Amino acid sequence: MALTDKFSDGCGLFEFDIATPLFQQMCVDFDLLAPVPLDESHLADVAERPGVYGLHYAGELVYVGKADGSARTRLRKHWKQLHGRFGIAPDAMSFRCLHFAYTWDPFQPEAHMIEKYNPSWNNSGFGPNDPGRQRDRTNLKDTHWHVRFPLDPDFACPGIPAAQYDILELLREVAKQAPYWVRFQGNREPGGGQERLLYEAAVADFAAAKIVMVPADDMTVRELLLLAIQALPNPGEWQLTQLPSHLLLYREKNADYPRMTRLWPTAE
Repeated sequence: MALTDKFSDGCGLFEFDIATPLFQQMCVDFDLLAPVPLDESHLADVAERPGVYGLHYAGELVYVGKADGSARTRLRKHWKQLHGRFGIAPDAMSFRCLHFAYTWDPFQPEAHMIEKYNPSWNNSGFGPNDPGRQRDRTNLKDTHWHVRFPLDPDFACPGIPAAQYDILELLREVAKQAPYWVRFQGNREPGGGQERLLYEAAVADFAAAKIVMVPADDMTVRELLLLAIQALPNPGEWQLTQLPSHLLLYREKNADYPRMTRLWPTAE
């Protein structure tokens, strides 16, 4: 605590500095923690309470984040996100986590830790949340995390056994099971205008589509999505697009996106 400013002989400004000693003690305690492998056995030991955490890759602290609710849930999202990508080995990941009794979000503890440790994945696009449709046409830099570690559309999608599926059920299962974002038109209602019209057309396509037969267990994300597209009454009206960070399945034709690969329609 200190008299930080003096306005006149009889008037000053008193500032109670609670943040600086808090951050200093937090980092001291954080540095005492030894990273453990980022795997299910160690994630099961993480408490479902707020905290800050660090992700390490090949021994280097590469990301600092916070969880205002469950640190276990947030770390599991990261664990899933690290799979199904080129250029990265999930087995080389480890983490450490410092729990709080209550959330310290108003003090932004992770911002202080990012400034102190300067981890390379922070501010590089790494994160567990879909950036949304408005970011699909952003031209990502070469240093962006998803450009460095792009998704693998031929990742074997777990948890979808051979069976018959309603097309919407199958698409939602793929989006749930894939380790990266799979966004498709007709899943969530948009606002008005052209997007509303395309949403209604997609819903009509799903209603008219026949049942999809998944012939084998552990098919890839690409294979499952192509099965769904080919079951639609008008598959040529749809486009499956691969971006570095996620897959798009929209009722559109010849749409262009930066750094895209068109998975459907396939080249003749």
